[in-house]
Amino acid sequence: MNYLFLLFVVSYQQKCQWVDEDNRIYDYTQLDHPQAWHVVDTQNGMGMFNMVYIFNFCNIDLNCHGIPVAVYEGLEVMGTITDNCDIVGLKSTTSISHILDKPKDYGISISFNDNSQCVETANQNRAVQTDKPRTAIFNIVCSEKAEKQFRIVQGYGCTVTLEIYHPIGCPVNNSIFSYIKAVIKYLIIFTLLFHFLGFIYNKRIRKINGKQAIPNIQKIQEIKEILIQLLQSLERFIRQRNQNGYSVV
Repeated sequence: MNYLFLLFVVSYQQKCQWVDEDNRIYDYTQLDHPQAWHVVDTQNGMGMFNMVYIFNFCNIDLNCHGIPVAVYEGLEVMGTITDNCDIVGLKSTTSISHILDKPKDYGISISFNDNSQCVETANQNRAVQTDKPRTAIFNIVCSEKAEKQFRIVQGYGCTVTLEIYHPIGCPVNNSIFSYIKAVIKYLIIFTLLFHFLGFIYNKRIRKINGKQAIPNIQKIQEIKEILIQLLQSLERFIRQRNQNGYSVV
């Protein structure tokens, strides 16, 4: 029962979606990294010292100097990230659009900034305050396969740009298969919710204990037996093929 409840809770985790002007839906919930993305800026590194960008997109639990952030820049010394950090982007400044200067179906761009005026190094190494905030731009290019890591496209100045090829950059409602997937997903959620509430009702109101409190327990057991028989038949079929000289790769 706890397993069903856990599935129900996970199914209703926070979603992060963006709908463009053509009513195409982009769901970047699954772009979240379990701990957080870490991308080392080796282009502007100094041997044992490197800057590393640490970020996440949806269910964000990051902070720099005690401030909740979406992106921050940390200092990596000999492979270890120190406590030194600089805020690059706040979650409250999330902005989403199609990737600049690209067709709409190329992908999406998610950006964060730090709500302050950025200081850049100009000619003769003079610090110049600009009228724009420090910003991190993440370009997610539409792709059937997902790359394992972001790469830095631009890592110097007030704007850092990172890019990745990922299915998240594609709209989720661009084919009939997406609708079928959504229907199956919500059907599973409804089924889990029905059995969870039915179990509570039968146990507390109808005073039914044990497995009998699960709604449609007899049908579930029948389906279970059918699945077991199918698996056994499949196992026998594979065994017979092996005995007849076929090899299973």
